[in-house]
Amino acid sequence: MMLFYPFVGLVLAVLAFSFCAISYLILGYDGFWLRVMRPLRLYVARHPERAADVYARIDRFAVRWDAVLDRLPERMVAALYLPDISDLAAVAEQDRAKIDLRFSSLGAH
Repeated sequence: MMLFYPFVGLVLAVLAFSFCAISYLILGYDGFWLRVMRPLRLYVARHPERAADVYARIDRFAVRWDAVLDRLPERMVAALYLPDISDLAAVAEQDRAKIDLRFSSLGAH
């Protein structure tokens, strides 16, 4: 489809970038990354044996992204650095504990 309608791909890419940029501006740095990382935290909570692999992939991407940002002026890209995800499994476990607490409180009524 991209071969015959390259404009569609360009439009989809611009829309995806716009959605991400608007979400970042509305939610702020912490809120944006909290929502972006939520599927990864849920995945790690469901498959804890794969947490190291997920972390390695994210870390590899973060190192490459930091290398790109290091070439640009610091004041322009300070908000574009990725958050620290050093212990994704622990964060996922905290989320699981919150969910378990909510379900236990629902069962008490």
